[in-house]
Amino acid sequence: NTYGVTFDPKWWIVVPKYQNVTYEQPYGNMPNPTRNGNHFDGWYDVEIWGQKIEATTIFRLTDDQTLYAYWTPITYNIMYEEVDSGYLAPTSYTVLSRIKIPHPNKEGHKFLWWKEYICNKTDINQCSWTDREHIGKILKEWDNTTLPEWTTLNRKYIAQWEANEYAVTWISNGNLLKVNMLPYGSIPVYSWEDPFREPDAQYTYTFTWWTDGINEYWIDENLPEVNWIVTYSAI
Repeated sequence: NTYGVTFDPKWWIVVPKYQNVTYEQPYGNMPNPTRNGNHFDGWYDVEIWGQKIEATTIFRLTDDQTLYAYWTPITYNIMYEEVDSGYLAPTSYTVLSRIKIPHPNKEGHKFLWWKEYICNKTDINQCSWTDREHIGKILKEWDNTTLPEWTTLNRKYIAQWEANEYAVTWISNGNLLKVNMLPYGSIPVYSWEDPFREPDAQYTYTFTWWTDGINEYWIDENLPEVNWIVTYSAI
C-alpha cells in the first residue's frame, strides 16, 4: 500500500510539502529546506525528541505520517573596533537572540554611532567586509544598540567618536587675551599678539613663559595636550 507523508517545516516553507511512500520501502529522497539563520538537522517522526528519518529508512506504518523538521540556530560572531580593551559586549548571537550592545566610553570623547559591517563567511577572520554603515546609524538607541530577532551574519562594529571640546583661556596681567575651544588631545597654540606688560620704575618685562598655575612652559615649548578646561597665564 502507498501512504502520504506530510513535511512540517515548523513555521517555514518546504517544497514539496507532501510525498507518497510505499509500505516496506525506503522513504526515498525528501526535501531539504532552508531556514534563515538555521542549520537543517533532518526530518523526525515526532516534534520533540523524535527518531530521525533518513532517505534509506524503511516505511513500516499503516497510515499517513507527518515528519517534522529539526533546526539548530547558527551562531554568528561579533567583532568590535575602536573600543577600549576592557569593553564588554556580546561576541556571538543567534537568530533567536535579542542582544543589546552597550555603547562604549572613551576618555575625552562622545560616542556617536556604530559603523556596521556584515560578512556571510563561517570564519569571521576570513571575512571580506561589506559596508552597512546606514544600519548602524538606524540601530543606535539611547544607551545601547539592539540586534532584533532574526538578525543574521557575522558582524563587525567600529565605534565612531567625536572629540569633546574644552575652553583654553589665555590671560596676561589679569587681563583676558583670548578664549578658544579646542578638541580633546589637541595641542594648544597661542597665535595672537604677544602678551605685553608695561615697564615700571625698576624693571622692563619680556614675555617668555606660560603657566597653568602648576607648571611653567617656555614660549617655544609645546604645551600639554588638551584634556580639560585650562587657563594659561603669561609670565
